[in-house]
Amino acid sequence: MSSKWAVGEIVREHYSTFVDAETRKPHLADYLGMVVVPAGAGVALGLRGAHIEGIGDILAGVAVFTGGLFVMLIQVFPLAQRLSDDPRLAGQRRIAELVDELEKNLSYAVVIGLVTVGLLMAAAAMTSTKDKVSPAMTGALVAVLLHLLLTTFMTLKRLRAVYVRMRM
Repeated sequence: MSSKWAVGEIVREHYSTFVDAETRKPHLADYLGMVVVPAGAGVALGLRGAHIEGIGDILAGVAVFTGGLFVMLIQVFPLAQRLSDDPRLAGQRRIAELVDELEKNLSYAVVIGLVTVGLLMAAAAMTSTKDKVSPAMTGALVAVLLHLLLTTFMTLKRLRAVYVRMRM
């Protein structure tokens, strides 16, 4: 039995959506784009000695952004309910699958947003308002911020797919 705060299932379910829609086999490009590219960008910037400035402003922005993602997640529930209640949508299995994937991706995006806020809070606590964030922390922050951005793009793509299919 997992702890009430454990998010492992959310992570597993998110990555289970990285499959080809036709073959249902793992889609390597998703893993490369969503994991390897952000990690590589973070490592490259950290090794180059890059520094983030204005950490408090970034923290505020990411916190608000994460709140917006949480609101989007909450809005998925009425959408899923509508699929169950609307006779015009009965039997629309692909729409239901897309909504389920959207919920998984948004849940994960909220988790990543909260992790990012936590990292930003740690970075803010370790630096004064005049100091720059260390290169190592800059690399980590760039990696999670880029991962968050790409995950958000993924959720928007799924939301768009649901919309298009519901309008047919």
